[in-house]
Amino acid sequence: MKADGKEVLCQEQEKPAPQKPRREWTCLLCSKKNSEDKKVCQVCGRQRGHNPKEYEKRLQEIRSWNDEEREEGSIADYCGLFFGLVILALILAVLTWAYYQDKEERMRSMNNEEL
Repeated sequence: MKADGKEVLCQEQEKPAPQKPRREWTCLLCSKKNSEDKKVCQVCGRQRGHNPKEYEKRLQEIRSWNDEEREEGSIADYCGLFFGLVILALILAVLTWAYYQDKEERMRSMNNEEL
């Protein structure tokens, strides 16, 4: 195809007409996005506009239990650190022991060669 004496390398493709944005509503209990035409949530089955006050109240109660049980900076927060440090100390001890054993063995073999 030529336009004004020059060859056109590509043709414009027809673009589809822009679609209307899909309207959705979000369930306040499970956070699932549902289409506008649905009256109940596809996941939890709650009516559109359901306000889960009891759920929020129970969730806050459970979260308060977790806050009361663990104090800030308790020993449970540092168990992983202590365990890691003990393992590191054991590894260093084994490596040091192996180094001295190897050194002692080399000294013996050198003494045996001299005799």
